[in-house]
Amino acid sequence: MSNKAADRFGESTYLIVPSGDELYYLDGIELANNLTQHSRLGRREPLSGLASGLVLAAYMPGFARALRHMEADETLSDELEQVRQSGFAIEQGQYQPGLNCAAIPLWRGGEAVAGLCINGASARLPRKELLSITSVMAEMALNTSEP
Repeated sequence: MSNKAADRFGESTYLIVPSGDELYYLDGIELANNLTQHSRLGRREPLSGLASGLVLAAYMPGFARALRHMEADETLSDELEQVRQSGFAIEQGQYQPGLNCAAIPLWRGGEAVAGLCINGASARLPRKELLSITSVMAEMALNTSEP
């Protein structure tokens, strides 16, 4: 799945799974045009401030509790509801200045089990482009998910 998204959009993609109260970058395709300061593959990172963290927290109650504990932000419930309604999350420069990201949940048996995110330079992935990409990513995920 990461490979198809990387090929389609020309940006780095990652498959993210829960790992305790953190995200784990299980797989991905990191392209040479990626601005990330280090490889995310095989790394664990906190949920806070990441589109992929919001996506997992929106659909996984344990992650939502962990994120609320980390952020103590009154708008977090609204953000999580917005992600549930739209089916995606985006971030613009929160992880790293100049790097934007879009993330969607991946489903198995009616439950969100992972996330797929794509990231790249903000000049290549402004908000409008991120919004456009999320619907294509969701369609790609739907077409590759198990019955």
